[in-house]
Amino acid sequence: MINVPTLRRGIAAAALVLSLAACAATAPNGAAPTAPGKDALVALNDQFRAAYRETRAWRLSRLDPVIIVQFDDLHLIRAGQTRTETFTPPIYHQYKAIAHIPLALYVKLAPRVGRPFDKPMLDWLTAYMKHVQAAGASLDGRPGWTAEQLRLHRKIVADSVAFIEKIGGAEQVADEQLTAYTRAMRPLVLASADAAARAQLDGLHALVNKWRAELGPHWGHVNVVVLGPKQPRPGNVQYEYFVRAMGRAAVGKRLWYAEGVFDKDGGANLLGTLLADRGASIAFFGDPVRLERDLLADAAQRHLDRLFPRR
Repeated sequence: MINVPTLRRGIAAAALVLSLAACAATAPNGAAPTAPGKDALVALNDQFRAAYRETRAWRLSRLDPVIIVQFDDLHLIRAGQTRTETFTPPIYHQYKAIAHIPLALYVKLAPRVGRPFDKPMLDWLTAYMKHVQAAGASLDGRPGWTAEQLRLHRKIVADSVAFIEKIGGAEQVADEQLTAYTRAMRPLVLASADAAARAQLDGLHALVNKWRAELGPHWGHVNVVVLGPKQPRPGNVQYEYFVRAMGRAAVGKRLWYAEGVFDKDGGANLLGTLLADRGASIAFFGDPVRLERDLLADAAQRHLDRLFPRR
C-alpha cells in the first residue's frame, strides 16, 4: 500500500533536486547556461566572452553622442535614439557612373589583350557601347550639371565609344592600344573625381555644420566612426574631412576608421570593442594601445627569431 505522506516527501525532494540543477545550469548575470557535455575550458572561455560583451556594451552606452559615417549617410546616435540623414548628393553618383566607363573597359579587356575576341566578348562590347551611348544621351537636363561638367563627361563617353568601335571592328585589342586609351582617360577621370569630391564634401560639410550647431557644447566629446573598405583607407574622403573638422588630436581618441565594416551596428560594435580594449590595455600594461596589436606579437617575434635565426 502506498504511503501518501512518504510519496509527497519524495515528490518534494525530487522537485528540489530539479530546481537546484536548473540553478546550476543557469550562468550568473544572465549569461547563457553551459551546454551539457561541453569541455570545461571551452565553457570557461564562454564566460569570458559573455563578460567581455557586457563591458563592451557598457563602454558604448557611456558615449553620447556618436556619429557613424556610412558611405552616403550619417547616423547620429544620441540619448539612445538614432537619426539618419543622407549627405551625398545625386550628382556625385552621376559623375561616378560616367567616370567608371574607362575602368569597366579596362577590367573587361585586360585578360583578353592580344587574343581575338570570341562571340561573347563581341556581344558584350556591343551591349556595353549601347549603355554608354544611352548614359551620354541622358545627361541633358540633369539638375546641377554645369556646362563644364557636361563637356568633360561627354568627352569620356565619346572617346570611349570611339575606342569600343575601333577594337570591336578589329575584334581584338593590343596592350599598347589599351594603355593608350587608359592614359588618355586619366586626366578626364581625375577631373571627374575632383568634381565628385567637391560635391560630396560640400554635402557632408553642410550636414555636419547643422548637427554641430544642434549639439552645441556636446560636439566637443562626439565620437565619429567612419566605415569603409581597405583599399580607399588612405585619404578616405569622409575620414579626412573629420580629421579637419575635429582636429588631428581626435585621431585614435574620438575619430576612428572601421576598415571592412559596412553597417551602422557593426561600426558601433567596433567602437565599443576599441574602448573595452583600451581600458584593459591600461589596466594590464599601462599602455592604452597595447591591445591594438596581437597580444602574442612580442612572444611570436622572439620564437620566430629562434626558428629563423638571423645570419
